[in-house]
Amino acid sequence: MSRSPDPARRQLWRERLDRFAHSNLSVVQFCQQEGISAPSFYQWKKKHAQATEAPTPAFVPLSLGHNVEPQARLTLPGGATIDLQGRHDQEELCQLLAAVITVTRSVETS
Repeated sequence: MSRSPDPARRQLWRERLDRFAHSNLSVVQFCQQEGISAPSFYQWKKKHAQATEAPTPAFVPLSLGHNVEPQARLTLPGGATIDLQGRHDQEELCQLLAAVITVTRSVETS
């Protein structure tokens, strides 16, 4: 089980990675200058990148109209629903479903 670093150490590495970004040095040169190992540098760079990534929501509620009862409701396998109001042609529905499938696949693979 890995332990999480203390806040001071995390801040030290955040500042160090910022210095590297503005240094115009190679990783090897920068690590020699800082007195650190390249494996530690890459490990902290990865940790920092993971900590700053924003999670992608699986589904976000979206309303494109007034509060009117839906004329059609699609319930997807994961439990999400799509309420359709008004008239929609086949092309619009195909585009909507293609977008939902794309988002669903990207969430499943991440």
